[in-house]
Amino acid sequence: MESEFIQFENDSLMYKELAKYFDLGYKIVNTYGLGVEISNGENSFILSYTPIDKSGDIKSQLEDAVPKHEVWMPDYSDTFLNVIASIRENFGFKSDYKPIEGIFDKKYKKVIILLLDGMGVNIMNKHLPNTSKIKSNYLRSIHAMYPSTTAAATTSIRCGIAPITSGWTGWENYFSEVKRNVILFTGKDNLTGDQTEVSGYKCMPYQMFYHDMDGVSGYSVEPDFSKKESDISDVLNRSLQLNLRDEKQVQYVYFPEPDGLMHETGPYASEVTHELKGINEKVEDYLKKLTPDTLVIITADHGHIDVKPIHLFDNPLILNLLERNPSNDARSVTFKVKNGKNKEFEAIFNGLYKNIYKLFTKEEVINAKMIGDPKFGIHPRIDDFIGDYMGCAISEYYFQYKEYGNFDFKSHHAGITKEEMEVPICVIRK
Repeated sequence: MESEFIQFENDSLMYKELAKYFDLGYKIVNTYGLGVEISNGENSFILSYTPIDKSGDIKSQLEDAVPKHEVWMPDYSDTFLNVIASIRENFGFKSDYKPIEGIFDKKYKKVIILLLDGMGVNIMNKHLPNTSKIKSNYLRSIHAMYPSTTAAATTSIRCGIAPITSGWTGWENYFSEVKRNVILFTGKDNLTGDQTEVSGYKCMPYQMFYHDMDGVSGYSVEPDFSKKESDISDVLNRSLQLNLRDEKQVQYVYFPEPDGLMHETGPYASEVTHELKGINEKVEDYLKKLTPDTLVIITADHGHIDVKPIHLFDNPLILNLLERNPSNDARSVTFKVKNGKNKEFEAIFNGLYKNIYKLFTKEEVINAKMIGDPKFGIHPRIDDFIGDYMGCAISEYYFQYKEYGNFDFKSHHAGITKEEMEVPICVIRK
């Protein structure tokens, strides 16, 4: 039986038509790229919004329209938590994680972590020449902590604890006491922007990884987030003044670029090259002024990948099976499914999206140690935050699950592609 091909202008129109076919008893029987083949046993159709040549091999064209990306599954034996273990060992303190060899060539009096948000290995290699100070001191790559997104990864670096234990698993999560998805950093409702009574800082407080390192001063140096724009010179100058103190110390120095710029321009735009080269020049000048016996580790929380939106908020087949709105992050999306609807949800989700997202049950997420090793503790909010499933992006597509106020990202992260998961360790020893 030859399937008739029906092409749509966009995904929203396809979802609405697909829902009508489901009401008539049709089911998804095959998936080709972003296209689906449906049948009721007598008739069959292929539906897609991917532009193709209808005179050619439709199925092959649909498959080829979704490029394959290398997947890097989370690996908590090879993250910045292991770098923190090396730092703690340098000062004579133990860690739950195994230190990474090769970072320290001796005991250092001062250690500085300089985190450039979004500067994964792919971004560093694209925009910085081999002679640049940052890239010329590249030592090795490690896995980003998962989800590979700022709220989860930078928090893990700050506190030295994986998301499964800290509770910081994504950008926004479901808080049962207010029955809302709340942005962890700000405490605002993700849909309305209203301020709530909860936030990550209030409900999941943590201490910096150096809090128990007696005899070692610890500092967190970050931009003034109340200002729309910031200059890395500001944080570097403050870091330099701290470095001049005659003491054992650890600094965590954070700068939000090139992440913010890449969201707007794409990961490989000329504006990003200009930004990173400018950062490199200021970092080079900063490094010259640091005191002897200082080790600097330059790294990132995640990489970036070109992206295109999927309008999940217009897909009734998925949304009608959920107890509440999806949450967590656009490329690491969590779902709470209505009672008794799990098999139906899995069938429809995988039927539509298996070529662009990998779907994991909550149990699979925990048992595979995707968000950290459960032996170190599972935060009580993980059950609500993960819900029943986590969908992890394996392609260049991301879910828009909020209808109003959406910003169309040109670049994003939080998926499990190599581009997002591979981050650099660059080491400068003085």
